[in-house]
Amino acid sequence: MMEIQRMILEQALAYLNKYKVEDIKPILKGYSDDAKYLLGLVDGTSLLLKVSQLKDVQRKKEEFNYLRVHYDNGVKCSEPLEFFILEEYNVCISLLSFIEGKSGEDVLPLLSKEDQYSLGWKASEELRKIHKVEPLQTFDWYKKRWDKCLRKKKTVKELGYTFYKQDVIEEYIEKNYEILKDSPTRFQHDDFQPLNMIFNGNELSGIIDFNRFDWGDPLEEFFKLPKYTNRISVEFSKGQVDGYFAGFVPDYFWRKYNLFVALNFHASIIGGHELNNLEMVIQRQKNIFDTHDFVTHGEPEWYKK
Repeated sequence: MMEIQRMILEQALAYLNKYKVEDIKPILKGYSDDAKYLLGLVDGTSLLLKVSQLKDVQRKKEEFNYLRVHYDNGVKCSEPLEFFILEEYNVCISLLSFIEGKSGEDVLPLLSKEDQYSLGWKASEELRKIHKVEPLQTFDWYKKRWDKCLRKKKTVKELGYTFYKQDVIEEYIEKNYEILKDSPTRFQHDDFQPLNMIFNGNELSGIIDFNRFDWGDPLEEFFKLPKYTNRISVEFSKGQVDGYFAGFVPDYFWRKYNLFVALNFHASIIGGHELNNLEMVIQRQKNIFDTHDFVTHGEPEWYKK
């Protein structure tokens, strides 16, 4: 452990001395910029300590506060316990309860298709609770989302990239974007997929990693299904869709779903460039385009199977 990390932990644990920590282990899994540690307590329980840069303190405080809202609303998530700043080290600290179990990426492929579907349904119940939360101040999300679309499109052009059926995707977005004019604005987890879910056997224990949270149409969460979730479990994806609507999926969902999938194409190219996995992204997008209905807004092939 680097010296500066050791000093930060010592200072943090001095502040948290009432929790009687006897063991500390770094958590290396995940894509967050936060440093994470598993704290083992003398009573045998565990807590999660997150160390974030002080420049992100406002965002981290909001994440902590909204996690409290979700926890109080009955969402299966970590309980937020402490939040404080260590100015001498330019960091802020979050202490959360730790959810025991394994990632959905590890658990779901080992279960029966019936159990995978059932867990997708249960995950959707948590997602509906998350979507109860409205922003404290209203804003024009419709315009904000369109501006984001234009920025991503411009960036792809500046990077010199094109992608499969780009003209069709961009035309589809332009023709259909107006359907978002009356969208509700709700809290978005913004990375709702099995990698951010913890399971114990065939039980969903909790939703984690709210650090990418955003605001917008709640149905935007579903564009992650063909992008990430289907790679792990198509049955889970089906259960998530069906469960969100209690088994009665409305036609308007698929039109919005297809639009949100299309809206993510430019962002995926940018992400592929930044993470140096562009070839994989391009192949994934070709598969998504070829299995989705960007003409009559129907169900994708993965759902109809």
